[in-house]
Amino acid sequence: WFFARRLHALAAYACITPFVRTSAMRRAFLWRLSLFLASTAATSLSATQLIQNQNWQGAAVVLERDISTQRDENVRALQRTCLGECRVKLHDDAAALDAFTGALGDDASLGAAALGRGRCLARLGRLTEASEALRA
Repeated sequence: WFFARRLHALAAYACITPFVRTSAMRRAFLWRLSLFLASTAATSLSATQLIQNQNWQGAAVVLERDISTQRDENVRALQRTCLGECRVKLHDDAAALDAFTGALGDDASLGAAALGRGRCLARLGRLTEASEALRA
């Protein structure tokens, strides 16, 4: 169970950091991940592949579908963080803010979601809220 959870986190980490140094490293990482992923993380892998191809809209659609069926709060928080990053790439800051806020609702300690939320608040002109969010 613990090992499967760590792999869920690795899959979501791959979504959050799509620009690994080389494409060979990305392929190797995704290949290793695909060997060990539990069945519930397989959809995260497809979202990861879409992100690797910079298909932000496709990845957002896959992540939105998967978030609604995900029971594990930690995995759902990481998926929402990935969704927020996709929405940022699509220049939809309001939707990205919703995704990052939802991720923080599932896991308040997720630093990437807190940073993304602060960034979206700043882009939306809500500077006081952004500075408070980034201080916390």
